[in-house]
Amino acid sequence: CAAHKVIDGKDKFFLYFCNGGNGVSVLTADDPAGPWTDPLGHGLITRATPNCANVTWLFDPAVFVDDDGTGYLYFGGGVPEGKTANPGTIRCVQLGEDMISIVGTPQVIDAPYVFEDSGMNKINGKYYYNYCSNWQTDGNKLGITSGAINYMVSDSPMGPFTYGGELFVNQGRFFGLYGNNHHSIVTFKGEHYLVYHNRPVEKAMGITGNYRSPQLDLLPVSADGKLGPVTGTVKGVAQLESFDPYQQVSART
Repeated sequence: CAAHKVIDGKDKFFLYFCNGGNGVSVLTADDPAGPWTDPLGHGLITRATPNCANVTWLFDPAVFVDDDGTGYLYFGGGVPEGKTANPGTIRCVQLGEDMISIVGTPQVIDAPYVFEDSGMNKINGKYYYNYCSNWQTDGNKLGITSGAINYMVSDSPMGPFTYGGELFVNQGRFFGLYGNNHHSIVTFKGEHYLVYHNRPVEKAMGITGNYRSPQLDLLPVSADGKLGPVTGTVKGVAQLESFDPYQQVSART
């Protein structure tokens, strides 16, 4: 997950990534295309970080920079045995002004039936923590289905959060191929979009292997702040403006 922030009058870019399921590290750059460097030489979040040793999967970082420039990090996942309804494996923490340190102890987000795939978005002044549900949701009273994208709402980026609803069922309901449901919510030119992955390429090729391809559809936001439901389509959204095929677009490994 990447972020941008102006520090001491200069643009800075940050790339947060996981070390398997055992920590979160960060790279920095002065340009979004790099070059990227490791400013710490060690993980930002590790098993030694307070309140993180017992997180089943210490991974899937999401970073959010609020309007006042304060950064926040969300991470974690997994389902301890016997705790499918309330796994307690998600953490949130404020980032330091430098975006490569943390302030205080990471706090638990008690996301119901959580599996992995944290996200954080600010929409119309409210903070939306969003995540993928686990695969053992039968019989719950919240209407949560398995492998779906759900959300919680708060007046603060650190919570407390209240469960809000389900915004996207598992993509297999639309396309016939089920699997983990990872996502991002983005806002562009006044519209909200859900970016997620599906397996249409392998289906068209007649192969199997859980090969994931990105897709994008509109995310409805109601006047009372409810998100979704998103309808998954292969076609996706319409093109918004012309693209210059002669413009150089830089990409680097």
